[in-house]
Amino acid sequence: MKFINKNAVLSLCLFLLTTGFVLGQEIIQDTVKTKKTVVDTRRQKIDGVIATVGDFNILDSDIDKTFLELSSQGNSVKDITRCQMLGKLLEDKLYAHQAIQDSIIVTDDEVKSKMEE
Repeated sequence: MKFINKNAVLSLCLFLLTTGFVLGQEIIQDTVKTKKTVVDTRRQKIDGVIATVGDFNILDSDIDKTFLELSSQGNSVKDITRCQMLGKLLEDKLYAHQAIQDSIIVTDDEVKSKMEE
């Protein structure tokens, strides 16, 4: 161990480490040729407002979602048309809108005074 030069050992280790690191990396050539993609410029409706009742909007996807909910609950949806389902959704939103319109705000003091009478 006396005869080993520390600088030579360190330089040899450094050389082996760097060459192993450089030679260990693999270069992969890009062999896949890119195709030209054709962009479809036609408009496509994703989702839209079918109807509005007061502050409530009924989306096209709400009809599909309602069909899915009914079928997941075990109900038969084969005799229900989209128009009938839209009518049911409109009716539900109309009741909810009318309930908001008919709401009467009563304060706690008014309730307490009626209770004392």
